[in-house]
Amino acid sequence: MIKRGMSHLIFESEIKISYTLFKELLDKGFRGLCISATYPKKLVKAYDVGKSDFIWLSQEDEGISPENIHELSERILRFMESNPGASVLMDSVESIYAENEVEDFLSFVNFLIKSAKKQGATLIMPLDPQIFPRDTLSALSSVFDRVMDVRSVSIETEGKECPRCGALWNPNVTVCSICGYEFRGPDGINGIGGKAERIEISEERRGAKAVMGDHGPGSWFKKGVDYEKAGQSEKAIEAYKNALEEAPYDPWIWINMGVSYQRLNMTEEALKCYDRAIELYPIDADAWSNKAIALRILGRIEEAIECYDRALEIDPGDAGIWSNKGVALRALGRLREAIECYDRALEIDPYDVGTWLNKAVALQRIGRIEEAIECYDRILRIDPYHPVALRNKELLSRLNPALRD
Repeated sequence: MIKRGMSHLIFESEIKISYTLFKELLDKGFRGLCISATYPKKLVKAYDVGKSDFIWLSQEDEGISPENIHELSERILRFMESNPGASVLMDSVESIYAENEVEDFLSFVNFLIKSAKKQGATLIMPLDPQIFPRDTLSALSSVFDRVMDVRSVSIETEGKECPRCGALWNPNVTVCSICGYEFRGPDGINGIGGKAERIEISEERRGAKAVMGDHGPGSWFKKGVDYEKAGQSEKAIEAYKNALEEAPYDPWIWINMGVSYQRLNMTEEALKCYDRAIELYPIDADAWSNKAIALRILGRIEEAIECYDRALEIDPGDAGIWSNKGVALRALGRLREAIECYDRALEIDPYDVGTWLNKAVALQRIGRIEEAIECYDRILRIDPYHPVALRNKELLSRLNPALRD
């Protein structure tokens, strides 16, 4: 699908396919550079692109502002000159487009394409065509070697995908049944809900004393992981069951099978899997955290908090578990305790937008509106075009005119 040494304009509503193609190039040994408004650590976790170099489009000191296309051009050119034949993924194009004049933006894209061609680099530029005017799309399409529309490359469904955990949900519901993401936020403000709880999939662990199965390429375990990543949870469960026939005492198989059950809304079955994994290997933080999410979905929130505490005893440096505990505490109305958990999470990972969103929601609920707006300001420093932060800040500012910029 990707031709080496060519420039590719890819139309997609999300960026999953472009990152999959980019990772394939990395796995073949080609050097890679990823330019994105998403914090690099999150890209590594989401798309397994740790072999890449990164340029972070951000107002933070570590990044480059999307309006500074001169510095951005120089950084990209230096990388391509130092790594002939490399691969470059230009993500978050809309942020550069929004911060610059159209002519300057198009000149920047032309510069990238010409520089890539000169250095034998492969350029991948995904974008959502609905964001851009027709004349701009026409100008872009005319300069790329290849233009591909992959928006139809997905599983058709009547539901929609949760923006946090990827589960399918009915458009009529307001809360994701898998991860708890609030599609309609508290106090009737649409979209104010924060980060979902994170469900962990285990691909590799060290230190287990249980009997381990085959986790290598081609194994039933690896097939299950690949099925789950592709959103085919039923096939993943069958693969994990086959893996358990060979290694019934492998806790990581049980954890992953629990995740697949959970994404099929079979929470009771998922809970049984997590319990079995903990019985086999009780010092895995992910197993306790996943069990907590299942318990919270079942309404057993006090038990869920106890599981989060067990997980944090094992791994107190996991920001995601602190944030997840905050979600559970918030569900009980224990908002100040939830804020303390979000603060612990942000000490570990200060660039987690979801945790900042959660903290803002909790602050709003206890009437600390100014601090909530400060959280949205922090999000917008990380991601200047974050739609929820922009919308919620504006809504809260309308309710509190004295706090407007």
